[in-house]
Amino acid sequence: MGGGGVAEGAFAHVLAYTAFHVAAFVAVGVFAAAVLRRSERQPSLLAGALLLFVVFECGFFLLTLLMMQSHRLGMPAWYLVASGNLLAAGVMGVYLSRKYPALGARVDAALSGRDGM
Repeated sequence: MGGGGVAEGAFAHVLAYTAFHVAAFVAVGVFAAAVLRRSERQPSLLAGALLLFVVFECGFFLLTLLMMQSHRLGMPAWYLVASGNLLAAGVMGVYLSRKYPALGARVDAALSGRDGM
């Protein structure tokens, strides 16, 4: 009868972890949609947003690798964390590319330096 506290504590951690990530990815998605809306008037904004995304992803993977060094936090497999993050980013990218069909051409224009379309 004594093991229920550990299981309840672990469940609470999983629930908090999941709620945090849902909220974080919703916030990132809202930010990305706002950037895409604004980039309709200022296409060069997409180049900066793409750079920000790449820097953020690299920083996230670095943070994951650093967290793996801490035995207090446990030893999460970096490839599980990375695959979950890339899956979420991919789903967000597919959703936004469907919502903004001209996104590919606008990203190409922004990266090539052409302002008008």
